[in-house]
Amino acid sequence: MVDVDDGTRVTGTLTAWNDDRGFGFLTTDVGDRRVFVHISAFPRASVRPVLGESVSFEIETAPDGRSLARRVTGERMVRAAAAPRKAAESPRRRFARRILGGRRPASFDY
Repeated sequence: MVDVDDGTRVTGTLTAWNDDRGFGFLTTDVGDRRVFVHISAFPRASVRPVLGESVSFEIETAPDGRSLARRVTGERMVRAAAAPRKAAESPRRRFARRILGGRRPASFDY
């Protein structure tokens, strides 16, 4: 097994995942080390993890000595997080759209 210092970025594969409970295990590409991963280690705006997915992550050691994955990233996750989001509509515009049916009143000077 390869020793990795806390915070070192490594690559691996998601080998087990329990979507209902939000945790699973990653296996490192070098040394076949099995590392626990929680859903909170993935980017917030990313898609759900998929078995067999290649990822990059940092390994930290918990106080009880177990290895934990932190700051997990992957190609699918980056693309999902970077997807453009629709801008929120202002309350004033929402009111005008609802009341006026999208028409501008004649008194508006644009």
